[in-house]
Amino acid sequence: MSRKGIFGWSYPAGCSGPPDDEGPCEICGQAVDICICPMCPVCENAADPNCYKEHGMKLNREQIIARARTRIDDLRARIVDEQRYLQWVEEQNENYTEELR
Repeated sequence: MSRKGIFGWSYPAGCSGPPDDEGPCEICGQAVDICICPMCPVCENAADPNCYKEHGMKLNREQIIARARTRIDDLRARIVDEQRYLQWVEEQNENYTEELR
């Protein structure tokens, strides 16, 4: 009989929980499952920053475009967040204050 966790279910033996949420590729910025990075001709790894530093790999055109699009998407998201914050502050009463961060 397996013991259930506090939420009424448990993971199999040896499994501590859900897999870590893999972020975007460090090189191209794409989701890991659609990474466009080529394999390193020296060590045959893909998307390894060390290959670009130590094995002489260079970013290709597609990687450069993907990185730029990722940065633009991140900036757009930050702008939307700031616009929402500004709107929220404008809706507060005239005596609203905050600590400087």
